[in-house]
Amino acid sequence: MQGEQRLEGFAQTVDWALSQGLTVKGHPLFWSIPKAVPEWVKRYDYPTQLKFLECRIRSIVARFKGRVAIWDAINEPMWEPAFKNLASRDWPHLDPIAEIADYIEPVLRWAREEDPDARYVINDYGLELDPPTGAPKHKDGSLVTAKRQRLRFLELMRELQNRGAAPDALGLQSHTGGWMPHADQIALYDEMATSGLPVHITEFWADTKHLDPAKIPQPVIDELQAEYVANYLTCAFAHPAVETFFFWGFNALRWIGTRSGHELTPVYHRVRRLLREEWLTTAELTTDSEGNARFRGFTGEYRLRHPTPLGLRGVAFQVSKQAGMPLTIVV
Repeated sequence: MQGEQRLEGFAQTVDWALSQGLTVKGHPLFWSIPKAVPEWVKRYDYPTQLKFLECRIRSIVARFKGRVAIWDAINEPMWEPAFKNLASRDWPHLDPIAEIADYIEPVLRWAREEDPDARYVINDYGLELDPPTGAPKHKDGSLVTAKRQRLRFLELMRELQNRGAAPDALGLQSHTGGWMPHADQIALYDEMATSGLPVHITEFWADTKHLDPAKIPQPVIDELQAEYVANYLTCAFAHPAVETFFFWGFNALRWIGTRSGHELTPVYHRVRRLLREEWLTTAELTTDSEGNARFRGFTGEYRLRHPTPLGLRGVAFQVSKQAGMPLTIVV
């Protein structure tokens, strides 16, 4: 039905996530692709379509103000047409950077006017490495390689920065079919960091289609996958430009298809060990004669408990991602 928004399911998900103490992310606010734009919108001229889009952006962001902390504001602009060129889509569609920025700029402005405290991300795929089948061809016959798209993505960030309309972060979907060498992964983050923006890993998953179960036993494939995912996550965690890391759904963490949907995978156990054991800094400290105690830990939120005549006292503090910067806490 024209103009009807169905957000009850999303609202319930937001409520549940907040009740569990989770940071909520919305995906996406706008995706300029035919299947993501209702047919009734396409009957109107472009200025009217923009007004419909503005109403959508403002109403959704306003409804979840203070509750959704991160939005994938724009999805896949490097591969899809600018909104005004939607009818002429020819994938892979490479529009001029200025035309892409022309529709992103107002979307970010509308969203920020409704919730200036949320963080808004431009999210895209195919920037890490070429698919195993090779880079797709543009209609002019040229190859649309991952490197070419990275350069265009950075050009878009510069264009938006010049307009005073930069996103809060750039998003890499990171569907790494074929798996990329970790040295290339670090180089990718270094390259994206030249934008001056934080990097969000937005939809990570590493499939195993390139590993033949007829040649490699499935349990071995599962363990190889878990090790690759753990190493990939470690590289992202270690890089100063990477701010967040999201897996794409629950498929990464449990069996799907013919196996039980409730059987936890080696990936799950390996990731949990990283997050809850190896990267969880815990220490018992004793002060020296001057009342100082030192420890080396990971970035994140901490709570220090120390004895007083009235019992234990807790002090909370945050360690940000600033390599080589010692932090002094006075109790």
